[in-house]
Amino acid sequence: MEHESSYEEIIVEKSDKTYELKDQLKTYGIHYNFDEKEYSNNSPLSENVIEELKWFLKNYDLKYTTRQVNRKTLNYKIIPIDKNNFIIEQINNNLKCYFINVYIGMDQNRVNILDTRKSLHLSANLPKFESNDYLFEVLKYFSLHNEKLIEAKFDESELFTILPNIIDTHSLQISLEQKLQKFKFMVIKDLASKNKGDFLCNCVPGFFPETEFKIVGNKILSSYTQNFISSNQEKKIWKYLYKKENRKHIGNRKEPSLFELFKGAKIPIKEQTGNEYLGRITAIKEIRGKLEIKISNGIDEKVAPRLFGKEELFDFIKKYR
Repeated sequence: MEHESSYEEIIVEKSDKTYELKDQLKTYGIHYNFDEKEYSNNSPLSENVIEELKWFLKNYDLKYTTRQVNRKTLNYKIIPIDKNNFIIEQINNNLKCYFINVYIGMDQNRVNILDTRKSLHLSANLPKFESNDYLFEVLKYFSLHNEKLIEAKFDESELFTILPNIIDTHSLQISLEQKLQKFKFMVIKDLASKNKGDFLCNCVPGFFPETEFKIVGNKILSSYTQNFISSNQEKKIWKYLYKKENRKHIGNRKEPSLFELFKGAKIPIKEQTGNEYLGRITAIKEIRGKLEIKISNGIDEKVAPRLFGKEELFDFIKKYR
């Protein structure tokens, strides 16, 4: 079953630099089109992916053009079983049309494909892959070696007509962790190429706002502890920076707001009885250059009996972190 669709196609100018970045481009749905001899997407991309892709192209000074295209799209989807096994399913009737197994060997790889509708089978040895996108590598090989399909009497199968139209969707279904790894590589390389120094960011939620983070090699150093942070803490920072609204803070120091500095900070409360306990700051308001704060004990909220200077309050709360 087919339907007509219109979408924005992005064509990246072919160059040595484009070839070097081909693996990163694939994560945005940009593949080498062997028929047109160009790098482009052959299926629709979401607005977020297009925005991220254009940001990537701009950062690496890659030239591109766009055009609206109409193309018949087959009604199929790829179901990954694991990294080596895939099913191609027809969406309208859930028919499992093709089973694909990829075996990764020491010197060469092997693919086994079963066409259930036409009772066809293909087994072939393939050279070592250039990427870990196994389905794309299979498509690339047989696009360049169509005679192998004829030799194996697999040319009657429609698989290699269907696969180019759905491969982008599969390639974009990489985990957030993989995307963050590519984003991390991109940011570190960008900071180094533009001689911005080793400063990465500050004011990251979940960390003290005055803490600065620096890139040392491929790791992140905290100014608060003067040590490298853990891998889980790194993920928190890269997830924060990955959001498009936070990317402006990469390599640029941010002045912490009063909210970031003090909201939720612990502060001692002394009751009329003389008992003292730690409450939390729930609100801050500037009055004539001084700060008025509200403090909660978890039940009641009240205004502190006096105003504080900004530095005074900051030094005060640091004792109770």
